[in-house]
Amino acid sequence: WASRVSGDAVYTSVASRHAHTLAAVLVRRDGSTAQSVHFDRASGRILFIHTHQGLSTTSTWSRGQGWAVYGFSQLAQQLRDGALLRVALRAGAYVARHLPSGGVPRWDYDASAGAPIDVSAGVITAAGLEHLSAACRAMPGVCGGSAGRWSALGRRMLAAALAHARTQPPLG
Repeated sequence: WASRVSGDAVYTSVASRHAHTLAAVLVRRDGSTAQSVHFDRASGRILFIHTHQGLSTTSTWSRGQGWAVYGFSQLAQQLRDGALLRVALRAGAYVARHLPSGGVPRWDYDASAGAPIDVSAGVITAAGLEHLSAACRAMPGVCGGSAGRWSALGRRMLAAALAHARTQPPLG
């Protein structure tokens, strides 16, 4: 957006570099995500990785996972960047493999069965999966025709999340 409005391509370059750095440090090989990485400002060296809201440093906070699917998908499509789309595909595949049968993620994907669910994470992820589907349609060579898979999973997750909506606030 900034490059389009200003006419200066440097903003696109900065966004791309930032996204690739985030992908390298936050998205694990299996597609799960870490929540927070702290860098040494002078050297760029990673000081530590941790969580503010997840179960543990090595777990996968479901809301952060949803934002990863959403953000990497959207940026991949905007930048026409197949590498970022492959990151989004890994993040989406992690969700597909770890989503509970009810269709709404627990607050952390590594939380035990019966742990509280996170409807917001479900809706964010559903929106991200729609972006992933759109990015796959825009760059079919990267996704191998899987656009429909992501859209179907997103619709399933959205329906499951909406089943928890109420017209009255909770008592208490």
